[in-house]
Parts: sequence; structure tokens; C-alpha cells
Amino acid sequence: MRYPASHKEEVHQKLLKNASEQIRELGLDNVSVKSVMKSERMTVGSFYAHFDSKDDLLKSAIEYAFATTNLEFYDKIEKRTDASWNKKVIERYLSDYHRDTIALSCPVATLMSEVSRASDDIRAAFENNLKELLKRFEPRVGKAKATGLFALLSGGLLMARSVESEEYSDEILNDCIKSARALIKG
Repeated sequence: MRYPASHKEEVHQKLLKNASEQIRELGLDNVSVKSVMKSERMTVGSFYAHFDSKDDLLKSAIEYAFATTNLEFYDKIEKRTDASWNKKVIERYLSDYHRDTIALSCPVATLMSEVSRASDDIRAAFENNLKELLKRFEPRVGKAKATGLFALLSGGLLMARSVESEEYSDEILNDCIKSARALIKG
């Protein structure tokens, strides 16, 4: 059976989607080539038609995670005024939905602690994508505040995910929302 010319790229995109969700849900070290290929009912043997190595898969999955997060999260609100954009980003980023939907959430909050121990190629991919993400904030709040604000958002989200009590987790999110608003104003 012959496949259309677009088939390989379509499969590749599905593999990236599944891998990007798995790395956010399970972590870099807990994603296997087998689990990614199995997600599309493919064998491990067909892996090398799509990726050079597991590191290549992880690097590509990180890039995909950043790209799709940007589309879903930031592109939808791009045209808002600065004040409205800032308010919406803070509220959406520190929402209970974002906290609870790990597989689809921002790769910074889900991967930053693991990426710090990853290969140079993976860290470089993460760094390049993080810089691009921060560029979305810079025109609205300046470079230094953009870095500080995003550290507060991603760290606050990670902290809220790390506690057992939902009540305390909600409190962390609310405190971080207040702190993020104060950072922008001050």
C-alpha cells in the first residue's frame, strides 16, 4: 500500500505531539522510544525513519511543546493591550486548569528542573525556545521584568503542583498572581 507524499510528515507530527505530551507528563527520563512509537501503533524499528536518536526525539519534542504552547496560550491574546495582555497571561498561567493539565502545559514549568541535567543539545533547544518565549513579554514589561515575571509564573506553577492539598495549591496560585501583578506595577 502506497501512502501519499505527506504521510511521513503527518506521522512525524503525531509522534512529536505524543512525545511532547509524554515528556511533560512523565519527565524526560521516563519517556521511551517504545512508548512514543507505540502511541502511533508503530514499531521501534521505524523510529530512525523519523529521528536520529532519543536525544533528537527529546529535543524535537521540547521544541514542539514550546511551539504548540505558544500557539494555544499566547497567540490567542497577542492583540490585547499591554495591561490586558499582562492580566490575561498571569491569570491563565496561574490557573487551576494549567496546574492540572500537565501534559498540555508550558514546558518551562514541567521540564526546567530536568533540563538542567540533560545533554547540551537538549539544554540549548530549551534555552533558545525560552528566549523566544521571553521576547513576547519584553515589549510589555521590559527585559528584566520579563525574566523575573516568567520565573515567578513558572516557579509558582511548579510549586502549586508539588503540594498535596488542593486548597494550599490554590493559595499558592493566588499568592503568585498577587505577586506577579505587583511586579508588573512596581
